[in-house]
Amino acid sequence: MPSSGTTLHTHDLLLGQQVVPYQLLRSKRRSIGFLINDHGLRITAPNWVSQAEIHSAIISKQRWILEKLQARKERIAQPAMAPAAIADGSVLPFLGLPVTLQVRYGKSSHFDEKTATIVLNLPADASQEKIQKHLLLWLMNQARRRFSERLPLFAAQLGVQYHSFSLSNATTRWGSCNSQGKIRLNWRLIHYAPHLIDYVLVHELAHLREMNHSPRFWATVQSVFPHYATARAELKQQHVGSLPQLHK
Repeated sequence: MPSSGTTLHTHDLLLGQQVVPYQLLRSKRRSIGFLINDHGLRITAPNWVSQAEIHSAIISKQRWILEKLQARKERIAQPAMAPAAIADGSVLPFLGLPVTLQVRYGKSSHFDEKTATIVLNLPADASQEKIQKHLLLWLMNQARRRFSERLPLFAAQLGVQYHSFSLSNATTRWGSCNSQGKIRLNWRLIHYAPHLIDYVLVHELAHLREMNHSPRFWATVQSVFPHYATARAELKQQHVGSLPQLHK
């Protein structure tokens, strides 16, 4: 809700071939702010800024605005689905492939590439909670192993050194890297194809040379991962919320 002392008006502006409605909130802030919320685009601007300057600022952010509005539209259009129960016979993504979960007591937990199955070493009458916990730990171990194998390879190609890496359980980010060289990687990446995993690893390692997303950063990524733009676009279409929801 607008705070007291502010006014809210609705306007329209043509961006490319699309008419974009937006709410304009005047306030005492010092700069123009942009927000995409449940109501669409909201612009917050200082009282002294002219409408022409606001339009110019919106046009300069045109690409970002249209991308965010499209993502919002797709999110709203996506049907609400209850997460499927994880049990013997469930199908889930693993390294970009649909695989079947099998509960087989006496066999070590493993991935059978020939039959595209994940075998969990659990009794046939194991509870759903126990199956989910066991599967989660197995997937996280697979993610940790793959990351530990691939990170050093790309670090050597980029000529950088990282301090450490750890698994993340974030719901909106695939990875992060700080200036101390500590990398966090979302374990859910193990659901996706190897080339998408590699892209995220290279992306985070490239931050050890460029702690930004400048043209120099993307050139660094491209030097090791030439088709990064395709992988980046593909990963943007993925949604953490559409994955099997596993909890400890």
